Amino acid sequence: MRIRILLALALTVSALEGASVTTASVRRPVKGAELVTYAGRFTGVPYSYGANGPRSFDCSGFTSYVYAHFGFRLPRSSYAQMHEGRPVRGRLRLGDLVFWDGGGHVGIYTGNSRFLSATVHRGIWEYSFRVWRSTQPYTTARRILPSAANASGGGAHVAAASFDSHRRRNGGAADATPRG
Repeated sequence: MRIRILLALALTVSALEGASVTTASVRRPVKGAELVTYAGRFTGVPYSYGANGPRSFDCSGFTSYVYAHFGFRLPRSSYAQMHEGRPVRGRLRLGDLVFWDGGGHVGIYTGNSRFLSATVHRGIWEYSFRVWRSTQPYTTARRILPSAANASGGGAHVAAASFDSHRRRNGGAADATPRG
């Protein structure tokens, strides 16, 4: 009994001192709109390869940083993030991760065929699917947030459907494609 009390006190003190304490099992429901609003606060932050934020980001550093703010641990690389959560079937929802170029690039879906991402040219910026598709092939989307917390979504104009195997690139898990 004393050990449990001491451990609880130690965890409380370390949390107050800013030490890392895992609280993933006590996570509150997060809405996609809340995640997108938080992510949008970083618009204009510069790109730097391998950067984890908050002063600069690369694409997967940005997505992992935003999700970590809400208690979700994502792997550091876009290729590894492409296997997290659930494949999106049907409409994309706010906060879904969208992957391009066989998984080499990742962003956060913001609704209306748009997504936030870190790029070399602009840092964190919101892009349209139409513009992005002109240079990079869309690969897949993954849902990290629980569906119940994100039901109202904002997925209008974009649906995710099965890819044909010939559209997969670089061995990516291409299981969804945007429309619109």
